[in-house]
Amino acid sequence: MKGTHPATIAAVAGTVAVAAVFALLVSRQRSLEVFYGLFLFHNGPPGVVLLWMGRLVLLHRPGHRAGRTLMAMGLVSVAHVLVAGWADLALVAIGFD
Repeated sequence: MKGTHPATIAAVAGTVAVAAVFALLVSRQRSLEVFYGLFLFHNGPPGVVLLWMGRLVLLHRPGHRAGRTLMAMGLVSVAHVLVAGWADLALVAIGFD
């Protein structure tokens, strides 16, 4: 998409990534204890909110430090969700539950 702001791309990608991990774990019938144990509820939704707040700041004030900080915090939270989802998938595949 021509002219799409990088913060918008990051916010959409982060939202899709978190939703995909949550959908994957729900489709595999993982319990709520797994979600809490992997800190997915603690990092997923707040990460998405941080990305969208950072996007809002950066659209109105390009390069603003607060916007960049919010985006960085959101990206770290989304990265945690991706790694935790992958780790759960790998551990279950080798026999851990």
